[in-house]
Amino acid sequence: MEDKGIARDAIESAKRWLSSSVANASAGNYDLAVYSLEMSAEIALKALLFFTGVDAPKTHSIGDMVMRAVKEDATLSKKLGKDIDEFVHTLNSLSTLRSISGYIFETRSTLEDMRVKYERFSKETAKIVEMCDSAIRPMKRR
Repeated sequence: MEDKGIARDAIESAKRWLSSSVANASAGNYDLAVYSLEMSAEIALKALLFFTGVDAPKTHSIGDMVMRAVKEDATLSKKLGKDIDEFVHTLNSLSTLRSISGYIFETRSTLEDMRVKYERFSKETAKIVEMCDSAIRPMKRR
């Protein structure tokens, strides 16, 4: 059973996490900015799962599930098929960085390290959110 409502709510949450990331980066809080990027990408991709009727797990390791859901849904595959591998790769990279950024004080990483990572992944995360939003918004499901 598809749940378009929760999928739309998830996209809106992903947008707020992305906005939080931008605000934190502007304030120089790059550890928090990177953490928020991961949350934004993860929730946007979970929206695809909700949209296709898959109950998204309470875990961060959703890449295989998302790829399978997109490839099995003809419309999502048409809209996201060429990008989904890249999106999952970005999510996996951000998942690793989320742990580092969340515990920057233990990892010997610096805010400068996180700034570089933020700059590397911010545009890609915005693309993930935008394309997931576009993919589920206009569809008319039967």
